[in-house]
Amino acid sequence: MRKPAIAILSLGVSILLISACSENTDSSAPSKVLLAPATAITLDARRQDIYTINCAVCHGMAGTGAPQSGKLDDWQQRSKQGMESMLNHVMDGFQSMPAMGGCFDCSEQDFRLLITYMSSGLLE
Repeated sequence: MRKPAIAILSLGVSILLISACSENTDSSAPSKVLLAPATAITLDARRQDIYTINCAVCHGMAGTGAPQSGKLDDWQQRSKQGMESMLNHVMDGFQSMPAMGGCFDCSEQDFRLLITYMSSGLLE
């Protein structure tokens, strides 16, 4: 009985976050995609759930304006800002991303690991 409620709640949160992270982008420009190996960094089950519910809504879909998980080209420039800057963006909110990435149960350590995961280790 609990799983359907979680699934419905997750769907609702996903829809809200998709609308929050939309940005006008020029889809006519060709894009060169450099993907990191999928096995580079793994998350434990709890953090994988956090990623799926809170992060992948924008960071797992092209065209949202958010840097895509595992797409090194999206993270190269951002990595020069350093982990502390990225952590502040997550915790305070940045552009269309809500404060705490929408995960109010997450710790600073959770965010550090999720940023490392999405940036494929460019930010550690």
